Amino acid sequence: GVRFFFRHLLETWKRRNPQVEVATEHSKFEHPQITGEWLSGETQEVPIRKMRPRQVGDVLDLMRNSHGPNLTLRHGGPRCWSERRSIQGMWQPSQSLMLKSLAWTHKMRQWRM
Repeated sequence: GVRFFFRHLLETWKRRNPQVEVATEHSKFEHPQITGEWLSGETQEVPIRKMRPRQVGDVLDLMRNSHGPNLTLRHGGPRCWSERRSIQGMWQPSQSLMLKSLAWTHKMRQWRM
């Protein structure tokens, strides 16, 4: 997967994306990873161990198209605050909808019997 991409497909990816500077470094005793460095100085490391060549190309395309590392995903995303906390996320039932759903459930139970 990863070796095939670096041996055969990396050169074509470089030719298709001349705006991206690509440098490869071989390390014997470490897992393969892609390190992206942006002009702002931010860096992001993505492990590519056991990836298929298509997946490695997708990771390179994602890093090429992004403005910087996605730090919100790394830390669990944006936080949502509401008056009613729920394990499943934000949910705010209204009284009328709750009564309608209870009536529908009751009607379906009677219909099945």
